[in-house]
Amino acid sequence: MLHPAYINLTYYFHATSTTPATCLTQDIPPEQPANILLLSCGDPGNILFTLYNSDPDCGRVVDFTCCEIEPAVLARNVLLYSLLIDDCKANQDNSLLYWNILYNLLLDTDSLQLLQQQSKKLVDASLDEPTWRDGEYGGILRMVSRDTLQQLRGFWQKYADTLDYTEDQLKAYEGMYKEGWDRIRRNHVGTTRVTSGCRTAGPLWMESTRAADMSLKRYWTSGVAGGNETDLLVAKHVNPAFAFSSSPHGAFSLHYGSDPLLGFHSVTSYTNVVSPLSSPDEPSSPASTSSIPSLLSPISSGAPNLRELQLIKVVSSAKSQFSSWCDSFKRHYAANLITLRFFCGAALNFCLALQERSCINPPRDFSYGFNQPWRATLLKLDGSDYQGPSPPNAPLAFDVIDTGHLSDQMGLLSAIVCAGPLLTKKPSSVIYTESMIYSSEEETSELSKILFGDLTTMTILLNIAPLGHLTAIASQATFHEVGILLGGSSASSRELLHTRIPWKEPILGDSLASRSLVSPKCIFNELELAALLFGIYMRMFIYEMTTQLSPLENGAVKSISSHNHHTRASFAAFLRHIKARTSVNWPKVMEALITKIDSQNPPTAEPSGTQDLYLHCQIFGVTDKFCGNPTGLPIPPGASEFTCLVLTVPRKHLTLFTRMNRRDMGTPPFCASVRSPKFHHTFSSIQPVFGKLVIPPDGSGEPFIIQEDLRGWTGISDMIIPFWVPTFLLHCEPVSELGICLEIVHSPQTSAIFSAALGQNLTIFDASLADSTHVYICPARGDTMARVIPPEPSQPMEETVTPPSYAGVKISPVSVTFSSSGEIDKLKIRLDYHNGGYEHAALKLGSSVDIKQDSPCTVLLGISGCAKHRLAFPYPVNSLMQVLRVSRKSAWIELLVNPSVATDIAGFSLNMIPVLVSHGTNYLVWNMPYIQIDSLPIIDTSRPNNMDKWLSQHIGSMWSDRERKIRNDGEHMDVKMELKESIQTIFLHAAGLGASSRPERVFSLCAPEHGGNHMLIFVPSLRLDLSSQTTVIDAYVLPLTDAMVAIYPRTIARLHRDGIVNIRVGEGELAGWKDMIPSLAERCRTWKHDPVECEYLVSGIPVSIAMGRSPLCSCGKGQQISEQFAKIKEWEPFRKHVTRIALSPLFAVSYIERTTGMVKDMKFFLDTQELTTKESFSNLVQDNVCQNCGAEGKGSTGSVGVAQVQLTRCNRCRTAMYCSQACQKQDWKKHRAECQ
Repeated sequence: MLHPAYINLTYYFHATSTTPATCLTQDIPPEQPANILLLSCGDPGNILFTLYNSDPDCGRVVDFTCCEIEPAVLARNVLLYSLLIDDCKANQDNSLLYWNILYNLLLDTDSLQLLQQQSKKLVDASLDEPTWRDGEYGGILRMVSRDTLQQLRGFWQKYADTLDYTEDQLKAYEGMYKEGWDRIRRNHVGTTRVTSGCRTAGPLWMESTRAADMSLKRYWTSGVAGGNETDLLVAKHVNPAFAFSSSPHGAFSLHYGSDPLLGFHSVTSYTNVVSPLSSPDEPSSPASTSSIPSLLSPISSGAPNLRELQLIKVVSSAKSQFSSWCDSFKRHYAANLITLRFFCGAALNFCLALQERSCINPPRDFSYGFNQPWRATLLKLDGSDYQGPSPPNAPLAFDVIDTGHLSDQMGLLSAIVCAGPLLTKKPSSVIYTESMIYSSEEETSELSKILFGDLTTMTILLNIAPLGHLTAIASQATFHEVGILLGGSSASSRELLHTRIPWKEPILGDSLASRSLVSPKCIFNELELAALLFGIYMRMFIYEMTTQLSPLENGAVKSISSHNHHTRASFAAFLRHIKARTSVNWPKVMEALITKIDSQNPPTAEPSGTQDLYLHCQIFGVTDKFCGNPTGLPIPPGASEFTCLVLTVPRKHLTLFTRMNRRDMGTPPFCASVRSPKFHHTFSSIQPVFGKLVIPPDGSGEPFIIQEDLRGWTGISDMIIPFWVPTFLLHCEPVSELGICLEIVHSPQTSAIFSAALGQNLTIFDASLADSTHVYICPARGDTMARVIPPEPSQPMEETVTPPSYAGVKISPVSVTFSSSGEIDKLKIRLDYHNGGYEHAALKLGSSVDIKQDSPCTVLLGISGCAKHRLAFPYPVNSLMQVLRVSRKSAWIELLVNPSVATDIAGFSLNMIPVLVSHGTNYLVWNMPYIQIDSLPIIDTSRPNNMDKWLSQHIGSMWSDRERKIRNDGEHMDVKMELKESIQTIFLHAAGLGASSRPERVFSLCAPEHGGNHMLIFVPSLRLDLSSQTTVIDAYVLPLTDAMVAIYPRTIARLHRDGIVNIRVGEGELAGWKDMIPSLAERCRTWKHDPVECEYLVSGIPVSIAMGRSPLCSCGKGQQISEQFAKIKEWEPFRKHVTRIALSPLFAVSYIERTTGMVKDMKFFLDTQELTTKESFSNLVQDNVCQNCGAEGKGSTGSVGVAQVQLTRCNRCRTAMYCSQACQKQDWKKHRAECQ
């Protein structure tokens, strides 16, 4: 196992998403097929939303492979997809019933009967894998393994069985459901103010605080989303889709943070929009009460207050979105454009199994690991698509890998190591991770902390990097995340910042470099690489070494050791990953690394994980032979180097954990160990299973069988623990002196909690190796775990590229040098000149060496008067920080350059949003998401709006704290900052927040010192980009070429007379705009490039940055003219000449530079002081409203048409305000903690 086994007696069912749906194909051109791997797929939201953002007319084929550890989640998802398939075949729409089934805790009769009948249909269709494959759903809904199908079938059977319950069975079933529901609600819901729902509103998060907290509480009180009265009037039945999960006690276990509305985008509910997602009865403005249906929860009475009005609209919007997403799924299904595959099991093991399947033909059972934690089933890819000697019908490499929250659950490094080898070698290929990053004065170093090394060093080593680390810009806003974080009502909520990060291979963003790179592997010095790996190892397992640390260091460890996600097996997997990506004498690296690790071994009485490491180094192919037996102690003839032990732990030894207070106990990791008076070796890659160990007869082919007890901790069975140990350990001491033990992993926390009950060694149970009752020694390496995992698969490049060869010179692969602190300092290339060549002679005669950086990852180097050679690096570089070594006698040149960091004026700062070319006329935007611009809601700027409250703050959040200081101090701004300044001006003026106080529609990029006006930008509308949670300007650009000015001089002059906003730019910024404009056009296009006439084919991208010439090709001229553009008659002459673009803010990257300063400086933070409990953010943004019901006080500037009441202040704190004594009493439990 690549993750520690934890003692966790608290189970929660995560049935619905806790973050708004995101588009998984946003980095892929619309024509390109996409193989997508979801490693923690959760509910169907991301898949449905992805299809909604993909036009079926483009013909893109999408293949989803969905991995989820909870089978009940997949059972619900497949149930929904099968219903949508039936809908499509019958040409009907039952999406509102599907909403009820998927999201409501209580169901109406029609929804319940539909769920039960469909479940019965799925049970009949899933008798076995061939039956499913050949059935009506098997063509699109594919099963990766037979075990997955049977687990899902078990839940469909449970759903269907509720139809035939007797009266007593139904009473018991409903009683258990409602008891569990009430218990979770009482213990967790309503005890604190909740702000996480504000995330769904994106840039309008401040407007949503009144409804977000109410939404969760209404859901858990009423059982329907938002407490919707229409739903609640008929919702009388328990929902089987929430009743059953993998909870060992069988009770209702839905996570207390679940709220269906969290998976949707509520931003359209808080501002005036003309939205494609609006339902016919949905109001167009949050200020309007007309047309709002009466959907009030019975919790309220009388006229709706503001929060209730907002919540009504949010529920209506979410249902409308769900209906639109379902319709998109059906359209894709009808066009035969989608396939969905399902696997139930552990994500990291699944990734390793996919790697192995791509390397081995014919296929075999997975070499390492079980299907999922706490289960005895071995992982097998035995679905029909993965069988046979030929390459499988299912994808084994993916264009998009979404890890969900896997990095928080299993460790970011393990997620990248296991998923990275499955990523295709295309510029568009991307891995998405989601992490809760700690926000502090050192928040920009948090990624380095969880990767256990300097971020630049680790990304070079892993050959994949966070996109923001390369470019220092992000398309997704995080301003609302910072506000939510600082506004949390609990201390923990103020620490963690939700961050979604795209990771890409750096060199694939530079087409010049990818065509010129001599070798993708960097050359390392063996001893330096070993020192780097040793430092990573020490940081990864520092929590085990606390006895050797100072008290101050111990205190630092305590803050992180509770989040340990790694075992020696995961470190061995990391070494395997690095071995495949470096050019080095690997045995020498391992020899030096092992020497360093052995030198740090603790005293013999203390636990050591080195034997566990050495064992897994061989299993993962990192070493050719076992290196943990340096003295060569003999093992019995014919015995394997490894032996599988199975320890049976009697139930009575586990009662300590079932009786302890779970909050006090936490979730401690535990491990097995082999102990003697001379050593104490721990093994953390264990597979605990509750049940009974059965030893099969000889010749059966199975070393042992575990009869599982699925009741787990709530049952009465013993715990069975199989694990591997080096065989020599079992023969180096008398059998009577060897103890086989189960113990808690040592750390400051676990020692403090358990040492009094379990002793210094934290031993749960120990038995002698000679105790055959509790210790079983497997006779041979008979099961699949024993086989060595093959090397990582090597994904081919999208295009076969041969690096250029230069006559008379040999160019070396890139090598790496280290600084004194052990971090990668320089990247080096050497040029050796052959005798007799022209360059050789020129170098010896003393000619100078010229250097120029011509792309993010390439440098042109040449001897004066000779041809220049393009030197490619696998990482962006800063040639301004260079060391040049020249040997004229030996005729060689060495160029050493620094890896570029995001804030350098080098690397990808030279071209932040490149457009890359692949396969002729296929073009790719590398650092800006694609959008279906016509599907985005339009902000109605013609009506009274609240944009002055949120848009200026949202657009202002583009700046990092460093950039804001430079800007405020009037210091020189680089090109990126100048672009941000101009983009901010365009957004504010287009929204009517400029000096004229009306929306401006035409802008000119004007460079007075460089030719005057270069291009016009027409802005017919502002839109909301839901996936990136930001705004986007839907615009049309008209390059003022010499021909255009000659044809339309009067029309252009008339535009100037009517009023144009001139954006004054300098030479550098003007070039930046012309570099960026092609990307802005590509990201929203639906047209295709001409395969013969496209100017990009001849002139490159951009076509030109010169005055009087266009940076764009002519393929997009006059295409995609929106209704909003066509309505403006003055623009008609330019219709056939303009090209559509989508202009978004360029946000600072929160994990690269600090971005919290703006939020802290805003006026509602009272003299810029830090927040206190009393002055919580939630109270501050809800000023002049009742703190309980949200009723607006008299004189409030809130919504039009909402009744206002007289408010009074709390007599004690004089801060909180209430509309009545009844509201004050209801709110006292929450307010008491902050009332002073």
